[in-house]
Amino acid sequence: MAVTWGVELYKDERGRFPVKEFLEDRRSITDAENKQFLARLLKVREHGLSLIRDRADILEKLSGQRNLYSMRLDNTTNNHRFLLCALPGRRLVLLHAFKESSSHDYDRAIAKARTRRDRLEAKEGQVDED
Repeated sequence: MAVTWGVELYKDERGRFPVKEFLEDRRSITDAENKQFLARLLKVREHGLSLIRDRADILEKLSGQRNLYSMRLDNTTNNHRFLLCALPGRRLVLLHAFKESSSHDYDRAIAKARTRRDRLEAKEGQVDED
């Protein structure tokens, strides 16, 4: 039996789950996009970081970023991105979700995800080098 990866939602200092809020906001994501998100998330759970090699259309390592990955949805007009990091114990944490309209959107999202990743790693007492 294959070992699956755990997938968690980032919880901020106020107890909120930003990715969950994004997914629940009907202005952010359609039912069809949500269905695709769940299907891709299942692939990520099943294969973890090996998807970077096997299915770069689903999961990619962000160039120039330590321990940050992007999961994207295909063929959507909204161009959704979900940024995540890996933690020990085969755990992936969804840090941030957004609609990419420009490279500036991506830059702002990466900055948020990096801050959240750093908080998690400090809390866990580790830094995972790629």
